[in-house]
Amino acid sequence: MNYPTLCILSYERPDFFSRSMNSLENSRPGVPYQLIIHDDGSAWDDGKLYNQLTKQASVKGATVVLNKPGHNQGQGVALNRMFKIAQGDYIFKLDADLEYKSGWLLKAVKLMEDNPEIGLLGLLHYYHEPVDSRKTIIEEFDDWSSHTHILGSAFAVRRETWEELAPFKEHLESFSEDWDFQNRVTKSEKWVCALPKESLVENFGFGIGKSMVVCEDGSVRKIHTEPYLIGRENENLQ
Repeated sequence: MNYPTLCILSYERPDFFSRSMNSLENSRPGVPYQLIIHDDGSAWDDGKLYNQLTKQASVKGATVVLNKPGHNQGQGVALNRMFKIAQGDYIFKLDADLEYKSGWLLKAVKLMEDNPEIGLLGLLHYYHEPVDSRKTIIEEFDDWSSHTHILGSAFAVRRETWEELAPFKEHLESFSEDWDFQNRVTKSEKWVCALPKESLVENFGFGIGKSMVVCEDGSVRKIHTEPYLIGRENENLQ
């Protein structure tokens, strides 16, 4: 069996991150995996999230990529960085507000191994627009179904699919980088987007006040479109 790489997006919400990582550890994934975590410039005022990240790096052997605190650049940048580092045959994009069901990873990898037409496999069903899985369905099979789009919180991409259709767009204020990539998969002649019959993970971080994308006032969180430049504050720009 081929092995997967798990790429986890971290931003703020240290309690969510801790809960999700504990769930991953206790989920009995059933498959050895490479772990990469990218933090997109979280503000570590109390050190809680930073301590969680360094624990994953030192104890679990994860690769951790950090943006300067306060300099978030959006998920497209983070995903491209992690997917380029990834060495697995199946690359998973996972938000840091997921709970994992027992044996989830083995089931996902087996689905992709048994069905080479699956280029992108979503991990959970969602019943709201614009990715209501009851409305995006194309065709049903015994243990999976093909879809035009899936919820971007958790999915796996076949390495060959990524290498042909990469990269993710970057700095989209709509945070629709995964939607755009799904469009490419659906329009391809080789692969389809898919969902298992039953969700393999659950997302507990939806909703205003919980979301890392939508702020409490309903606005969408702003991102930085340029890299942080060391020494910039000392430059004479006149």
